[in-house]
Amino acid sequence: MRLNLTPSALSHQMKKAEAALRVVLFDRRGPRMQLTTAGQQVYAAGRVILAQLAEAEEILERTRHGNRTAVRLSGGAYPVQRLLIPRLGLEDLSQIDFVTRTRHFPLVEAVAEGEIDLALVCARLNRPGIWHYPLFPDELVAVVHRSHSLAAFATLSTSTFEDATYVSYSRVVEEGLDDELLFRPTRRGPAHFVLAETVEAILDLVSAGVGFSILSRWALPDNLDDVVVLPLFEPGARVMWSIMRREHEKSAPTLSLCEHLRESLAFGPDTAGASLVT
Repeated sequence: MRLNLTPSALSHQMKKAEAALRVVLFDRRGPRMQLTTAGQQVYAAGRVILAQLAEAEEILERTRHGNRTAVRLSGGAYPVQRLLIPRLGLEDLSQIDFVTRTRHFPLVEAVAEGEIDLALVCARLNRPGIWHYPLFPDELVAVVHRSHSLAAFATLSTSTFEDATYVSYSRVVEEGLDDELLFRPTRRGPAHFVLAETVEAILDLVSAGVGFSILSRWALPDNLDDVVVLPLFEPGARVMWSIMRREHEKSAPTLSLCEHLRESLAFGPDTAGASLVT
């Protein structure tokens, strides 16, 4: 067997695990054992843990061979690589891990837990142990297929889309974006939510006419076929994007990337910017 165990020894180990956890992991009825619901959840969690261990081993192996440790950078669902590709050289880009999915969310939690090194966020932070620096302002806009009923409006407000389907990258509320700025102040929101975990997936669903979404304008590609971009007629639709890291994160690659972002994005994603004085 691949586990180098006899069937009886494996069965004993499985029963021992169930006894230790005090949960039935396997349904032994029928000709073949099946995982119970709890067993399926433990199996899924175990795969995540093993993936984390493999990632840690890879980092240690690269370090042992003298390779530079990559900076883990995330914009969550937002394509932060679109901001950096025109501004960084190939050598710098090759030393960044662009992380789109994190186990902790909102991103401030992923940074605080050390899962990522840097995050591009809209949250207005005042959290001990977290350093952040404002980079550039932007506006939230609505995107909708041109055949959708919402496309007939010149601007959108919460009252116009109460009956519409909203395509969102997360069901977890993140500070500084749509829920905080639009939905909560008016106590109104879309009737139905559909989950799509990246901006690209959101735009695909919007293009298919599934519903509408609200995104920061900088993340939208230049060519949006059959998609209409509408301003939001609500106070607070302006947002400020910031870079965030742990205060005690002082590694040279992380600090260098922070400075690159501050220099190139301080005056907006479409401006080269100038060096800033701390």
